[in-house]
Amino acid sequence: MWTQQDSYRSRRYTCELLSLVEDDMIDKDMLIRDLLGYLSESEVADFARKNDLMPWLYNDEDNEDE
Repeated sequence: MWTQQDSYRSRRYTCELLSLVEDDMIDKDMLIRDLLGYLSESEVADFARKNDLMPWLYNDEDNEDE
């Protein structure tokens, strides 16, 4: 059975950052900006597509390929 402790072991830094945000030790908006700045544009686009965050952009990209 998967436990929270297993999650912590496999995603230690993720869990720590989320905990800091929940405890108001890190501003979530700053963390979002920093993460988006750290990722490449293709990684950000892939994340947005996989999470269906901006479907209007994907339709434009699909039409450009035609």
